[in-house]
Amino acid sequence: MLKNPKRAMLLAEAFKKIILHSVKHAHPKAPRTEWKMVMGMLSGYAEREVLHIENAIPMSVGTALEVSLAIEDYIRLEEIAQKIQSEGHYLMGTYHSKPGLGLYLSHTDLLNLLAWKNGITLVFDHILYFNNPKTNGIKIFSITDENKDYNDPQFHNNYHEIPFTIEGDIEDISSELKLFLE
Repeated sequence: MLKNPKRAMLLAEAFKKIILHSVKHAHPKAPRTEWKMVMGMLSGYAEREVLHIENAIPMSVGTALEVSLAIEDYIRLEEIAQKIQSEGHYLMGTYHSKPGLGLYLSHTDLLNLLAWKNGITLVFDHILYFNNPKTNGIKIFSITDENKDYNDPQFHNNYHEIPFTIEGDIEDISSELKLFLE
């Protein structure tokens, strides 16, 4: 894995998968009380100081306030890791939704990210996306100091944002999403 990437490039197709996975379980027309967070894996490759996020792999659905992987997801994760390695990619971290909650990392998110050793997590809030698609409703984060003790009072600040761009045509996403939301 790439330590301290300078930026990331997210393929539009991977972004579309994240949006559809998120909206499927927190549909804007459904009552907010029925919304659930989702989690998935990000795969791709590193080149120089850039992470190329090529794919988003939906994995899990949680509750309105949390999401995690189940035991069976870890078994599936091993199979996924072997498959993408044969394509020259690796699992670089996770994505998860925070429908209507904003783009930040909770203490649990930080602990999950810490397990990835130089990994990343992408946080998506579809409400921010729908209110202003130019913001994309996304932030990508990485741990700043992987050796920092999680009991340290400053652990909650132990992450930084990684700038990113979306590669590909996101207009296709908007038109497909409109059909999905009707």
